[in-house]
Amino acid sequence: MTYLLIYCKVSNVNNAGDFHLKLEENFPIVPPGWYYVCHISQLRSAPIVHKVHKSEYLLWKDEDNIYVSDARCPHMNADLSKGKISKSSITCPYHGFKFDKGICVHTPNSEDVPSWANIKTYPVKNICGHIFFFNNTEALFDFPFFINEFIEEFTASSSFSFEGEINWYTLASHAFDLNHFRSVHERELLSDITINSKMPYQRANTYTAKVIGTSLREKLIQLVAGKEINMTIDTYGANLFLLNGKFSNGVTSYFILNSTPLDDNNCKLSGIVFSKKTNKIKSLFQPLIMAVRRHFTYKYLEEEARTLHGTHFNLGTTYTEDTPIIEYFKWLQGHEGFKIKQSKDNS
Repeated sequence: MTYLLIYCKVSNVNNAGDFHLKLEENFPIVPPGWYYVCHISQLRSAPIVHKVHKSEYLLWKDEDNIYVSDARCPHMNADLSKGKISKSSITCPYHGFKFDKGICVHTPNSEDVPSWANIKTYPVKNICGHIFFFNNTEALFDFPFFINEFIEEFTASSSFSFEGEINWYTLASHAFDLNHFRSVHERELLSDITINSKMPYQRANTYTAKVIGTSLREKLIQLVAGKEINMTIDTYGANLFLLNGKFSNGVTSYFILNSTPLDDNNCKLSGIVFSKKTNKIKSLFQPLIMAVRRHFTYKYLEEEARTLHGTHFNLGTTYTEDTPIIEYFKWLQGHEGFKIKQSKDNS
């Protein structure tokens, strides 16, 4: 089912109906979604702690599975990463509370297990060797992949990351900032930008553009990949972005971006480049090709990040051309986990 097709401009954005001016007071501090942690090779014998804003999550693995739970013991807040791991269980290093898949199965010197003595566990996915987890105990949507593609046919690069002074919802709205696309990306739009949503929590924009950059990197892209690109950016919730670019010379670019709030005003952006697996002969060159694609993607996004640094969405300073951003926020608040809390003035 298609939920929304082609955005419509509104005549007065500053009077945007039931939309709330104070986003930071109504959106969640941390959006629900899939969060990138690390490559599976970094999960060795000892568990690791991953932080999202002020929340800490514990990750470890055994021979067959990867586990994610709260990183602190509910008894006295001890650091569970210092505890003993045994397959799916972990024992608190401070008093010996033992948890198996989040359930407390042993308390020291007592047969009774207090009702509070459990820890939360979280859904986890291994995507071509890269570990993501959902920050709710139940995922609101499954981990997506590029539409009409099969993950088994792909291989992935190592990840890259950088940090920026930008809050999560301003960063998320960037995917629908049409004026930014027209102004910054060294691309000349050859078509209207189409915005649509084909499933819950998914919203995409698609456009065709001419590559007009004059740097050495852009010239190489034009020579090897082509002078035109059809780009699709699929946004899932507010922190997971799947980008698919099809160039005129037949080259296709695939990469995933994931944002993690570090605090109220800063985010970490992690990226992974994907490529379809090739035959045995071509596979000899695939690591080199992947490294080149990763470098080009990283440098492109690094330059992009500089333009986002310090930006902050403010409904009071928007105008008609910002309508797609506002429509994205309205669409987002219609989903579980993002529903706007009604204030007394708007109830």
